[in-house]
Amino acid sequence: LAPSVRKIAAETGIDVSTVPGSGKDGRVTKGDMMAAIERAASAPTPVAQTAAAVQARAPSPVDDAAREERVKMTRLRATIARRLKEAQNTAAMLTTFNEVDMSAVMAMRGQYRDLFEKKHGVKLGFMGFFVRACVAALKDIPAVNAEIDGTDLIYKNYYHIGIAVGTDNRSAIAGANIIFVCVKPQVVQEVMEQIRPELTADQLVISVAASVHTRQIEDAVEGKLIPVVRAMPNTPCVLGQGMTAICKGRFAKPEHVQTACALFDTVGKTVVVDEKHMDAVTGLSASGPAYIYIILESLAEAGVKVGLPRDIATLLAAQTTLGAATVVLETGDHPALLKDAVTTPAGCTIDGIMELEEGKLRVTLIKAVVKAAQRAKELANS
Repeated sequence: LAPSVRKIAAETGIDVSTVPGSGKDGRVTKGDMMAAIERAASAPTPVAQTAAAVQARAPSPVDDAAREERVKMTRLRATIARRLKEAQNTAAMLTTFNEVDMSAVMAMRGQYRDLFEKKHGVKLGFMGFFVRACVAALKDIPAVNAEIDGTDLIYKNYYHIGIAVGTDNRSAIAGANIIFVCVKPQVVQEVMEQIRPELTADQLVISVAASVHTRQIEDAVEGKLIPVVRAMPNTPCVLGQGMTAICKGRFAKPEHVQTACALFDTVGKTVVVDEKHMDAVTGLSASGPAYIYIILESLAEAGVKVGLPRDIATLLAAQTTLGAATVVLETGDHPALLKDAVTTPAGCTIDGIMELEEGKLRVTLIKAVVKAAQRAKELANS
């Protein structure tokens, strides 16, 4: 048999021996198989088989049903779909859902999961980056999230990905090793009072609430010796290029700090500081991306001013900013030395630097960080 004939037979479940062959020596051709499919689609279906084919599935939950779209299939498509479904139920066969080799991805996941649990003694309770990738993939290929119901093809405009969500804070922390407090600073006290009855000294609380001291969280749980770690990340964490400062509370041990660092290392770099420095961290690295965006925007506007297209000017400015930051991190050299390496005597760069100095860019950036740090301290004390 030709490969195309075998493929059609496997996909549709048609018995090749029942198909009249029109090829040489009575061989069955691809055209014969397509004709057999058309005959099967137009042939009357026994009553019992029809009942099985159109048997309704269990009703969907109300919220899910409102986001489903039913599309009537042609008789040919319905026949092929039914036979594919029957074949899946009775034989081992590959489909588009499992043809991708995920062994390397799963091996890497298992490796880091086991290492993390072995090193820190806790199991991670979230898969944020993986969940995000799954949702993006499903949105790009909506036909994947569909099912057959009799002669209907049902497209689902929703995704059930196995992540528990809810609005009950006390239920959320039950059985958790690590609890992230990711709420607005003004409601931290209320949230901690809600979950206080469920908290135990075996759990670790990690707070990313700005300007909320670890002492405030410890006091909110009234006498329970809960280890608290405070973290101040910044927005580039969403792309794995963040900077997070971490400090520990009175009851947190070194292993708790290590656990927090391991978590935030997955979205960038981390540094451990004394809590007295967290306001300064807020003014520098937490607010810093906004300052850099203004500088980057200004460089791009300057490029447009001297005749560059806006998209090219923005790319040049952004990559230059990224490259300069990478050189500082990779070499460890002082920025002043790196600046001097770019600045040649009587060249273009020194004239540009003179304009920056006359415009007081250096002093303005320093004052911006100082002002933001002062505001963070005011919020902490209010």
